[in-house]
Amino acid sequence: MKKLSVSGLIALVAVAVLFLPGCATKSEGGSEADVERIRVIWNIYSTARVVGDYEVWLSLWDEEGIQMPPGAPARSRDVLDEVVPKAFTSGKVLSMNITPE
Repeated sequence: MKKLSVSGLIALVAVAVLFLPGCATKSEGGSEADVERIRVIWNIYSTARVVGDYEVWLSLWDEEGIQMPPGAPARSRDVLDEVVPKAFTSGKVLSMNITPE
């Protein structure tokens, strides 16, 4: 599978952010455009994980973000910067779906 480039994904997000407001319709709790922007980010996040592009995956994390994996200690962004590049390899994760509850 081809590795995504950071600049390519940034361009994709920029186009989506510019395009989506024109599609907005107001609904309770936010707009359809807001929901679609979140879906775009989730898609980039999961695609980066599947293709093993740790740079893109980490670019979506806030510097003060905390990862809280089940059954393991919380990890700061500094820890993620250290361990994620070693853990990401293309083909290791075949698919990733994010489903809101």
